[in-house]
Amino acid sequence: MKIVVPVWGQNYVDTFLKLSLPTQLSPLNIPKISKKHKVIYVIYTTRKDKKFIESSDIFIRLSKYANIEFSFVNNIFNKKVYTLYRKIHYIELKKSSKKDECVFLFNSDMIMSDQFMYRAIKIMKTHKVINVFCPRTLEEPIKKFYANNANSNYHLKITAQTLNKLWFQNCHPLMKYHFLPKKNKEQILPATFIWQPKKNVVYVRSFHLHPVLVYPKNKKINKFRTTIDAGPIYHIFNSWEIYTEKSNKDLFIIELSPKQRYYNGAGYVNLANTYVGYFQLQDRFNFKNFESEIVVGDLSLAEIKKLRQVSDQFIATILLKYLYSNTIKYTELLKVFNYIVRFIYSKRNLFPNFLFIFMQKIYRKIIKTVFKSSIDYKDYVRFDS
Repeated sequence: MKIVVPVWGQNYVDTFLKLSLPTQLSPLNIPKISKKHKVIYVIYTTRKDKKFIESSDIFIRLSKYANIEFSFVNNIFNKKVYTLYRKIHYIELKKSSKKDECVFLFNSDMIMSDQFMYRAIKIMKTHKVINVFCPRTLEEPIKKFYANNANSNYHLKITAQTLNKLWFQNCHPLMKYHFLPKKNKEQILPATFIWQPKKNVVYVRSFHLHPVLVYPKNKKINKFRTTIDAGPIYHIFNSWEIYTEKSNKDLFIIELSPKQRYYNGAGYVNLANTYVGYFQLQDRFNFKNFESEIVVGDLSLAEIKKLRQVSDQFIATILLKYLYSNTIKYTELLKVFNYIVRFIYSKRNLFPNFLFIFMQKIYRKIIKTVFKSSIDYKDYVRFDS
């Protein structure tokens, strides 16, 4: 069993040591699984932050349950955070693909419920990946909660129900981009769609889900083009091998962010280009995630059925109406280009070879630039027949 956590920078290290790690050390998380599994805890950090982490009391507590390894980011990687995360996850999954071990992929600002890890291990008896919804939460109030509830043994035990309440009470302002319905000129971020039918309950359909636990044994791990939540999992595993969180009742995890963290949405909810612009940059395999539904709180089967219909209609509108209507001009362009290529090739004796090479380059440019796709041009048109 391996746990991988990238953490560097004063604020992230502080959050990791005071909030994230204490929840990992709650009774039914690392202490429970370490009784049956050898736990290797891999921390990616800087040399400066390593010294600070090692000097903390909770580090000593962690060392009772796990063999701790450090890897340094300052000498081997560049300074782009998401590029670092992508490389770290690739490296660790690549290593584990040659062994018989599961890999927990945690961020330093993730807070989990007690028994999260224990429950996850049980689910892995029938699956090889666990995807979870990880909503953003205000950091400051959670730090106050920890100050009042931390155990003297440096662990923080939070039930899924309590974590649920903490998130609803301290939902980060950035989550507003995901809640529906919206007025025409409100900003939206299509990474996740959330409906709230009543207080302290949400229904979620998400394009980006976090693969929190992965069993990559004997899998071919190619270099990731994106972060772990943006598609690589579907290039490695079959859909039936992937378990998606369905309810937060005993499998819930949140991500902390300071209140001042801010970014813009993808655009206005009523504009087609909002969705075209966003999804053109994404891995098409991740659309599979939209088939899953996640309930935070309690909903009856009838309520879930109604929300499923509403969400299906909304997602279908985006995928069929917005995306199709705004890419149809490019589709027609490709059809025309395809026709020209085949015509020229049929008269190949009349044209020099460099012309075919030039047209191949144009086609690659269309596929990769217009559609932001890694699909090879040969999937669409053959130049040899």
